[in-house]
Amino acid sequence: MYNPSCAYACRSVIAGAMIDCTATADDMSGHIMTRMMKRHGDMEETTPECRSTSVPFLTTLAYCIHEKCFPEPNPTRAKLETYWYAQSTGDKAVAPMWGYQEAYDRVSGTPSAAYDAEAMELNGTMLINKDSWQAEKQSMEQFEWQETLNSRYALTLFLVGVGIPILLTALSYLPYAASLSHWLKVRYIYPTLASRHIQPMYRVFHIPTLGQSIFLAFFVIMTVVFTAVEYGSVSPNTWFTSTYFETMSYVANRTGALSIALMPLTILLAGRNNILLWLSNWSHSTYLLIHRWVARLCLLQLVLHSILELVARVQNGSYPTELPKLYWVWGCVGTVAAVIMVVAAQFRKYYYEIFLITHILLAVFVIAGTWYHIEYLYQRQFAYEYWIYLCCAIWFFDRVVRLGRVLKVGIKQAVLTPIGDEVVRVDIPGVRWSIVPGQHAYLYLPATRKWAPWENHPFSVIPTALLRPATKHTLSPSTSDPAFSTTAETPDIEKSEKDTTNPLPVLSSGRGMALTHSTSGITLFTKRHKGLTASFTHSRLSALLDGPYRNTSSQPVLDTDRLILFAGGIGITGILPFVHAHPNIKIYWSVRSAQAALVEELQPCIPGHVERSILMGGRNDLDMALAEEVKAGWGLVGVVVCGPGGMCDQVRNTVALLGKTYPSTKWELDVEAFLY
Repeated sequence: MYNPSCAYACRSVIAGAMIDCTATADDMSGHIMTRMMKRHGDMEETTPECRSTSVPFLTTLAYCIHEKCFPEPNPTRAKLETYWYAQSTGDKAVAPMWGYQEAYDRVSGTPSAAYDAEAMELNGTMLINKDSWQAEKQSMEQFEWQETLNSRYALTLFLVGVGIPILLTALSYLPYAASLSHWLKVRYIYPTLASRHIQPMYRVFHIPTLGQSIFLAFFVIMTVVFTAVEYGSVSPNTWFTSTYFETMSYVANRTGALSIALMPLTILLAGRNNILLWLSNWSHSTYLLIHRWVARLCLLQLVLHSILELVARVQNGSYPTELPKLYWVWGCVGTVAAVIMVVAAQFRKYYYEIFLITHILLAVFVIAGTWYHIEYLYQRQFAYEYWIYLCCAIWFFDRVVRLGRVLKVGIKQAVLTPIGDEVVRVDIPGVRWSIVPGQHAYLYLPATRKWAPWENHPFSVIPTALLRPATKHTLSPSTSDPAFSTTAETPDIEKSEKDTTNPLPVLSSGRGMALTHSTSGITLFTKRHKGLTASFTHSRLSALLDGPYRNTSSQPVLDTDRLILFAGGIGITGILPFVHAHPNIKIYWSVRSAQAALVEELQPCIPGHVERSILMGGRNDLDMALAEEVKAGWGLVGVVVCGPGGMCDQVRNTVALLGKTYPSTKWELDVEAFLY
């Protein structure tokens, strides 16, 4: 910032000097500038054009630089010339009429007059007081050091947030890491706090798992330490009237730097196309949860920055002067928008569609407010704007990739078929995605929400080919078979022999001919809710798809001796692709009686080698089911669960408990759930 500081200090001493071309007080409408205001980029009474042609100013500055800089080992003549043309007049666009060496050569002997900082009159080549120069120099160097620390801590905070998931993933691939990984997972990764994670507390926020809490605690502690350490002061200081105001300014700048560094990290963690999903094995749900806590931490830093700046200006009496300035106004806009955005986000589950659009709009105000705040205040001198560039780059990358995914699939026709009273089957022919378990996609049905055609929601997707049994099935297991049970209130659909083959409806090509047979297409099932799914009343609609995405890698649970699948109701859609991906599977499916038609629709699609326990009107004993796998002696068991939050949390806690109690059985857990 101030390199070489010896030259910057020379200029700073005479920056406010009155020379022959300085504007009069009348010309300036009585506006008096303080030394601190000048450093924040405000107008000065003496213009750059005036300095560029002023012989006293140029020769005094050149003599000071020669006298103060050359005894020091740091500046070279080329460096001084570079400084001279960039900084001597106060405007890079206004070059001085002489170069540094030429201006110095015009000084004859040693100047006899000394510059009086009180009178501020410069009418010839003058000597600059050593104490004044030293005070300016050390003030600049201390401020620059604090800004250097701000940049280092801000960059470290961002890189740690990005780097830890990648580093821990890389470590898991080291030799002999598998045993340690399994030991850590059941003790520090899988367990929940307060026995809940997917199930939100008071329908407002999700409690982190123990593993997520460890990461967040480390990140919070690191942020607090970075906020609190390495502050210093110098005396005399020409920038601040006291050590108190100097320290307060440094803390305010530090919190501002940390808050702006957390902004791109917050945006990155929320993205569907977060590059960390490709570079690490952490789940999308984990990144969404961390996104919310990092956003709260960012807000805390931002509010602290604003409060410190406000208190300092009120106490030093400059608040009335600063209040109407554009940098202050835009700073207030960004802070207020951030407060509203983070507070309102805690209630997203109540009005999700309204939350989503307002969340994006408020984020725009936060970014715009921050940009103009630093633009008007620093005029791109402190490089804080690069954090805003990074915010925009991350956001646009995510949106461009989303658009690319949608365009790649194109406009499709979705065929909607009611499955009972509560469930709708949506078939989208012509989509060729690989059969990978754990995939989901975001579905757009613009015709159903004309007032919000951009509205979309995530759904687990199943390749339609997996839902087309090649033969008829007779659903009549023995009544003594414990693998299937129903409640007395619902007829046992398993005991009625019928054709359960469920091909897609025949679609007309528009010319009276049937469409070509194809194994392409995806299918999703959804319950009717308020919002997008409440409009599923048409039989055929235009649809757009953004996908496929995965919540996390399914490979760890597939590389096991035994795979246990737990589904709750409509959660079977997230489970069904797994039944074709492993040779040793048992599925537990609990379904409400009102969704019996869903069982009739999907049960025939489960391969014959898969053990099953399908319970309608009740819930499977999840703890007992997992304990039986330990008794069976399996060495490595994979568990996948998709269903209500309480069910997911119960399976998670049971796996963690069994893993700690019976170390001979190792576990891999995959929770297929969306954390809205």
